[in-house]
Amino acid sequence: MSVKLHDLPFAVPRSVTPWVRRAVTLWRPAAAALIAFLAAGASLLDGMRPLGLCMAAAVAPGHALLAAAGAAAGYVFALDLSGAAPYLAAVAVVALLRALAGYRRWNEVPFAPGVAGALCLCLIKMGLAAAGTHVLTGVLAAAAEGLVTLGMSYLLSAFFAAPHPLAATADPEQRAAACFAAMAALVCLAPYQVLGLYPARCLAALAVLLQAHRKGAAGGCTAAGAAAVALCAADAAHACAGLALMAGGLAAGLFFGESRGLLAMVFCGAGFLGVLCAPDAGPGLLLMAELCLAALVFTFLPERLLQRTAPLPEAVPAARAACTTLSTRLDTLGRVLNSVGGTIRAVCSRMPAAKPPALADAVAERCCAACGDKLSCWADHSHDTYDAFAKLEGAVAAGEYVTAVQLPAPLASRCRTPEQLARAVNAEGAARAAARAAAARDKLTRGVLCEQYGALASAMGALSRETALTEVPDRRKARRLELLLRDIGLEPVEVSVASDACGRLTATACLPPMEFTAEELDALTSEASALCRRTFAPAQCVRQGPATILTFRQAPRYRLELGLCALPSREGDISADAARIVEDGMGRTCAVLCDGMGTGKAAAVDGTLAAQLAADLLGAGFPPAETARLVNTALALKGGEEAATTLDILRIDQYTGDAELYKAGAAPSFVVRDTGAAETYLADSVPIGILGGVLGRQTQLTLLPGDTAVLVTDGALAPGSAHLASVLSAQRGDAPRALAEQTAQEARQASPRPDDITVLTLRLEKQ
Repeated sequence: MSVKLHDLPFAVPRSVTPWVRRAVTLWRPAAAALIAFLAAGASLLDGMRPLGLCMAAAVAPGHALLAAAGAAAGYVFALDLSGAAPYLAAVAVVALLRALAGYRRWNEVPFAPGVAGALCLCLIKMGLAAAGTHVLTGVLAAAAEGLVTLGMSYLLSAFFAAPHPLAATADPEQRAAACFAAMAALVCLAPYQVLGLYPARCLAALAVLLQAHRKGAAGGCTAAGAAAVALCAADAAHACAGLALMAGGLAAGLFFGESRGLLAMVFCGAGFLGVLCAPDAGPGLLLMAELCLAALVFTFLPERLLQRTAPLPEAVPAARAACTTLSTRLDTLGRVLNSVGGTIRAVCSRMPAAKPPALADAVAERCCAACGDKLSCWADHSHDTYDAFAKLEGAVAAGEYVTAVQLPAPLASRCRTPEQLARAVNAEGAARAAARAAAARDKLTRGVLCEQYGALASAMGALSRETALTEVPDRRKARRLELLLRDIGLEPVEVSVASDACGRLTATACLPPMEFTAEELDALTSEASALCRRTFAPAQCVRQGPATILTFRQAPRYRLELGLCALPSREGDISADAARIVEDGMGRTCAVLCDGMGTGKAAAVDGTLAAQLAADLLGAGFPPAETARLVNTALALKGGEEAATTLDILRIDQYTGDAELYKAGAAPSFVVRDTGAAETYLADSVPIGILGGVLGRQTQLTLLPGDTAVLVTDGALAPGSAHLASVLSAQRGDAPRALAEQTAQEARQASPRPDDITVLTLRLEKQ
């Protein structure tokens, strides 16, 4: 039975009800439409309303049309028909371009819809101004609004195009885009009140306090200035609030490093100066209440939320620079190895094959040099002599043994020593056979060498990409860990804490040479986990030259429960199947299952060799495809008879549940879902060790908690893959080890022929 390989997309957990699934799917488009609606109603400088148009031009492609619809509804709701018409036309142009462009085209030219919308709005407003009374003023105002729309669209496009738009970044364009997005949010919220208070002013005050707490006076003044500009642009009545924010931000920033309670008191005290600018007592009291509310929220905000907003350091740490250098060198070395392999292959393919000398000439040198009749044979009767040797060419090429009786007539009757001549012919045939065998071995060795160069180059490229993953250093956590190590007398040379692109935290400490017991490492892991507010896996201690490196990696989200049952064939007690489990140090567990072709000791050697080599390479971080290529070259160089084995590799990421399944001639594999469904994965491929290259197939899987992956050798398929899938589904509640043993025993009972049977089960569970 052939089952098509398929990839499993990310799915919402099956325990979630259908209406929750729909809500999770629709909240982003609905939020885009609502924000665009509010942005269209926001007025800038007492007349301009470009934010709704900018939102429609800048949001992600999947939500563009809904954002355009929300912006259009906002303009219709906030303006009369004549005032809304230019904006509606511009929104229609933007929506048309977004609908026609597509995702890839939008990524290539993300600013095109914004340019088109700004140009359309500018031209329509200029035309309306030309038809009015104040032509010059109207034209200049239209041009100014077009430029403002253009700039806002650019900044919002940069904001929404960022992978993590709310994360701290050292890129100035991304910082400007994030700042403008916050200002735009304040402008959108400025007209609205809740219980008499303005949410925009409360959020602005909270942002100023957070920036003053993080960056001191510079951060507080920058945030206060941006908030004041946004509020005053939305409504001049917020001028007193802008002054209060600037005074409070400066005062709080000057007390940088003090407790949050003190910062909040200083901020409120200085911010109350804005009350003096209020037109009467009512707005002044309202502003005081808003400042006090923001100060209270800031004071009692959980510490972990403040840490999540920690900024990026301005300078790249030395460790990150070293990783970048290492990544570049690995990539360069991989390219060089690939080039060397290609050069060797190209040169060898163009080299002419060495031709052996003619049989007659070679035999003449062996036995006719001292013969007295050589002139008669090779001069007077040369034609007959060469014809006779031409008849012997076929027999020599076929490897036949030639006797004196089998010599052609001219040679047998004219030669004085036919036995010596026959021995010379046989010796030349053996030399030619040895030369052909050596040439074949050389060709095989060159092919294996080129394949190994290519596999190493691909593996180094993959390691280079993993090494180059962007990391976000956390100086605050690094400082805490350094103080902890110093308090217990370890005196670290360097401490670094960083999270990778997936948000996983890794802490590294370089210490003087020392030894740790298992209990000490467990205690250090607990302390480091509490300081960094992450759960670390047990610390790894490695001695590198004159230093000791302690590494704390964030513990995976999932764990694996394993089960293995291996039954040898009925004809012996040696199994040709071999299984290995290894972790690569990056939160990934690799399962390897090999089945040596045949049974007995020879097949067991091939299976064990392939499984152990694959486990070693996977544990070092090599990808499955490159691992298979390197193991294939090792089997080709093993010598002896042809070594062939199937190869099954399953690599599971215990942080996400994502998995890679690689097959080279292996039997079908199964994934038993927690719901009871059993999925079969089969790939048309060839075992390794047979060809110069590897014809394997790889697919991506997604495992959820409770799912069980099952790898089997072909001996377990005696009942048929469909029956085996039904058995696995029916017994999914068993422990992985019991499931493997029961499946193997049922296959043994149903097997009509003696064969090795191995069943390997891996179940994903939450930690």
